[in-house]
Amino acid sequence: YDLCPENEDPEQHLYVPKKLTFERDAKEAWIEWYNPHCSESTQEEFPSILNGPWAKFRGYSVSLALILALAEDPNASTVNLQATLGAITLVEEYFKPHAKRLYPRMLRLKPTHFDRCQTAVLKALDHCPMRYKELRQKIGGRFKGDLVREVVDFLEASGEVPTRTPVGARKGVKEFYRRGSKGL
Repeated sequence: YDLCPENEDPEQHLYVPKKLTFERDAKEAWIEWYNPHCSESTQEEFPSILNGPWAKFRGYSVSLALILALAEDPNASTVNLQATLGAITLVEEYFKPHAKRLYPRMLRLKPTHFDRCQTAVLKALDHCPMRYKELRQKIGGRFKGDLVREVVDFLEASGEVPTRTPVGARKGVKEFYRRGSKGL
């Protein structure tokens, strides 16, 4: 509420916004984030469905930095490093993971074989943690082993199905579980 435009003439409905620039270290941090962010979407394995959101995140990062700077000090004349790092953190740790999870789901009309396998894996892990071999036995022969492995790897990478080493298991053995499942 304390924000005021640079110049204003309410009679003519003329408002000139106040312009803020990055502080030097904040601009360097933003550029250091921006370049790798832009190159992510040019990688061969990058899903094309995420090109739109990734392009928007460039602008979101600047807008968020501005919001964070002005929320801290409505009279600020620059965007500081703390606000810039806060904006980058929001994009990296909130917006990107959610986009990776939701965009493919939102834009699919029919469930694919991958989706059906994923549902079976999640349902099996609702009851108790399992090693890969136990998981394959639980969901039966409905899905090929390479598809199950692909689904499990995807769920693990997205954080939906974390892993742990079972008590007394040899090194490298992983047990998959679902957060908040009945078996934990």
